[in-house]
Amino acid sequence: MKTEVMKIQSIDGNLELVLLPASIELRFSPQAARAFDEACEAEKSATWLPVWRQIKGALISASQAVAHKFADRLRSIPLETVTDLNFNEGRLEILTSDGNQLKGHYKIDVGSFSLEYDLETPGIFQEAEVQVFIKHFREVKPLYAEYLAKLQQVKQ
Repeated sequence: MKTEVMKIQSIDGNLELVLLPASIELRFSPQAARAFDEACEAEKSATWLPVWRQIKGALISASQAVAHKFADRLRSIPLETVTDLNFNEGRLEILTSDGNQLKGHYKIDVGSFSLEYDLETPGIFQEAEVQVFIKHFREVKPLYAEYLAKLQQVKQ
């Protein structure tokens, strides 16, 4: 079980940004995940002729693959690689030596379920919540760096 230091939700409630002791994660909210699963189940149980059922099944599998790709892209970002968090022009940036990790456009459609994000669009998260998140990050990051340094000493 992971301990969450801080969690904020996107304005529409579909994405969660979570600060953990060792990483930052961007993930579907439980509600969005349930809605996606329900849409897949509704499509699977539709009364189609057998050949259409196979085609529909293939489409559902493709949608699930897209959803998994989306979730993988919004991966856990190891805390030690994060150099800073910023909130510029309404956009949250998680910066590493490779630049901003919150970027890309994602769209998932299954039946009645639709989820679309361009992570570089302003206004996904509320500024006040992001500022609190950044404050928590800046408190946790040095503690985690100190913990890693002590681990290194023990290994030597």
